[in-house]
Amino acid sequence: MAQPTYADPETLIADWLVSTLGVKAWADPRLPPGYDYTAPIAHVQRGGDDGDQQLTLDIALLDVNVYGADADRVRAVSTGIRAALRLRLPNTVLGGVVIKSVTTAMSPTWAPDPAVFRRDATYRVALHGLI
Repeated sequence: MAQPTYADPETLIADWLVSTLGVKAWADPRLPPGYDYTAPIAHVQRGGDDGDQQLTLDIALLDVNVYGADADRVRAVSTGIRAALRLRLPNTVLGGVVIKSVTTAMSPTWAPDPAVFRRDATYRVALHGLI
Protein backbone atom coordinates (compact mmCIF):
# COMPACT_ATOMS: atom_id res chain seq x y z
CA MET A 1 0.00 0.00 0.00
CA ALA A 2 1.38 3.39 -0.97
CA GLN A 3 2.10 5.95 1.70
CA PRO A 4 -0.60 8.69 1.71
CA THR A 5 0.65 12.14 0.84
CA TYR A 6 -0.67 15.66 0.55
CA ALA A 7 -1.83 16.86 -2.84
CA ASP A 8 0.13 19.61 -4.60
CA PRO A 9 -2.25 22.59 -4.59
CA GLU A 10 -0.20 24.46 -7.22
CA THR A 11 -0.64 21.83 -9.90
CA LEU A 12 -4.22 20.98 -8.88
CA ILE A 13 -5.34 24.61 -9.17
CA ALA A 14 -3.29 25.37 -12.30
CA ASP A 15 -4.74 22.32 -14.07
CA TRP A 16 -8.25 23.27 -12.90
CA LEU A 17 -7.83 26.81 -14.29
CA VAL A 18 -6.78 25.39 -17.66
CA SER A 19 -9.71 22.97 -17.84
CA THR A 20 -12.32 25.35 -16.40
CA LEU A 21 -11.39 28.72 -17.91
CA GLY A 22 -9.23 27.69 -20.84
CA VAL A 23 -6.44 30.01 -19.71
CA LYS A 24 -2.76 29.17 -19.91
CA ALA A 25 -1.62 28.36 -16.37
CA TRP A 26 1.86 27.48 -15.17
CA ALA A 27 2.86 25.92 -11.82
CA ASP A 28 6.62 25.55 -12.32
CA PRO A 29 8.85 27.94 -10.35
CA ARG A 30 9.99 29.68 -13.54
CA LEU A 31 7.75 30.95 -16.30
CA PRO A 32 8.14 29.15 -19.64
CA PRO A 33 11.25 30.31 -21.49
CA GLY A 34 10.58 32.22 -24.68
CA TYR A 35 6.88 32.78 -23.94
CA ASP A 36 5.67 35.83 -25.92
CA TYR A 37 2.79 36.81 -23.57
CA THR A 38 0.37 37.56 -26.43
CA ALA A 39 -2.02 35.29 -24.52
CA PRO A 40 -2.00 35.98 -20.78
CA ILE A 41 -0.50 33.33 -18.54
CA ALA A 42 -1.41 32.63 -14.91
CA HIS A 43 1.53 31.68 -12.70
CA VAL A 44 0.36 29.65 -9.68
CA GLN A 45 2.80 29.33 -6.77
CA ARG A 46 2.37 28.39 -3.13
CA GLY A 47 3.46 31.14 -0.75
CA GLY A 48 4.43 30.94 2.88
CA ASP A 49 1.46 29.78 4.94
CA ASP A 50 0.43 27.92 8.07
CA GLY A 51 0.22 24.62 6.18
CA ASP A 52 -1.82 21.79 7.64
CA GLN A 53 -3.97 22.75 10.63
CA GLN A 54 -5.33 19.23 11.07
CA LEU A 55 -4.02 15.92 9.82
CA THR A 56 -5.94 15.86 6.54
CA LEU A 57 -6.63 19.59 6.09
CA ASP A 58 -4.10 21.67 4.14
CA ILE A 59 -4.56 25.44 4.10
CA ALA A 60 -2.55 26.66 1.11
CA LEU A 61 -1.80 30.30 0.40
CA LEU A 62 -1.56 30.49 -3.40
CA ASP A 63 -0.15 33.43 -5.34
CA VAL A 64 -1.78 33.69 -8.75
CA ASN A 65 0.07 36.20 -10.93
CA VAL A 66 -1.20 36.96 -14.43
CA TYR A 67 1.24 38.23 -17.07
CA GLY A 68 0.45 39.46 -20.56
CA ALA A 69 1.18 41.94 -23.33
CA ASP A 70 -2.27 43.60 -23.17
CA ALA A 71 -3.42 45.32 -19.95
CA ASP A 72 -7.14 44.81 -20.60
CA ARG A 73 -6.71 41.08 -21.20
CA VAL A 74 -4.56 40.71 -18.08
CA ARG A 75 -7.24 42.49 -16.04
CA ALA A 76 -10.01 40.32 -17.53
CA VAL A 77 -8.12 37.06 -16.91
CA SER A 78 -7.19 37.96 -13.32
CA THR A 79 -10.79 39.00 -12.57
CA GLY A 80 -12.12 35.82 -14.18
CA ILE A 81 -9.73 33.69 -12.14
CA ARG A 82 -10.85 35.36 -8.93
CA ALA A 83 -14.52 34.76 -9.71
CA ALA A 84 -13.90 31.12 -10.66
CA LEU A 85 -11.80 30.37 -7.59
CA ARG A 86 -14.27 31.99 -5.20
CA LEU A 87 -17.55 30.95 -6.79
CA ARG A 88 -16.94 27.69 -8.66
CA LEU A 89 -14.03 25.89 -6.99
CA PRO A 90 -15.32 25.42 -3.39
CA ASN A 91 -16.84 22.00 -2.70
CA THR A 92 -15.39 20.43 -5.83
CA VAL A 93 -13.25 17.29 -5.89
CA LEU A 94 -9.93 17.35 -7.75
CA GLY A 95 -7.91 14.16 -7.89
CA GLY A 96 -9.62 12.76 -4.80
CA VAL A 97 -9.11 15.96 -2.80
CA VAL A 98 -12.07 18.09 -1.70
CA ILE A 99 -11.60 21.83 -2.07
CA LYS A 100 -13.43 23.03 1.05
CA SER A 101 -13.12 26.78 0.66
CA VAL A 102 -11.37 29.61 -1.14
CA THR A 103 -10.93 33.10 0.30
CA THR A 104 -9.18 36.10 -1.18
CA ALA A 105 -6.15 37.15 0.88
CA MET A 106 -5.17 39.85 -1.65
CA SER A 107 -7.42 40.82 -4.55
CA PRO A 108 -5.86 41.27 -8.02
CA THR A 109 -3.65 44.36 -8.11
CA TRP A 110 -1.19 45.76 -10.62
CA ALA A 111 2.43 44.86 -9.94
CA PRO A 112 5.54 46.34 -11.52
CA ASP A 113 7.12 44.42 -14.35
CA PRO A 114 9.29 46.18 -16.93
CA ALA A 115 8.53 43.73 -19.74
CA VAL A 116 4.77 42.98 -19.53
CA PHE A 117 1.56 43.86 -17.69
CA ARG A 118 1.14 41.94 -14.44
CA ARG A 119 -1.60 41.52 -11.83
CA ASP A 120 -0.93 39.66 -8.59
CA ALA A 121 -3.47 38.07 -6.26
CA THR A 122 -3.33 35.69 -3.31
CA TYR A 123 -5.94 33.11 -2.33
CA ARG A 124 -6.27 30.89 0.73
CA VAL A 125 -7.41 27.44 -0.40
CA ALA A 126 -8.49 24.75 2.07
CA LEU A 127 -7.91 21.24 0.70
CA HIS A 128 -9.29 18.24 2.59
CA GLY A 129 -8.03 14.72 2.09
CA LEU A 130 -4.86 12.81 1.42
CA ILE A 131 -3.98 11.11 -1.84
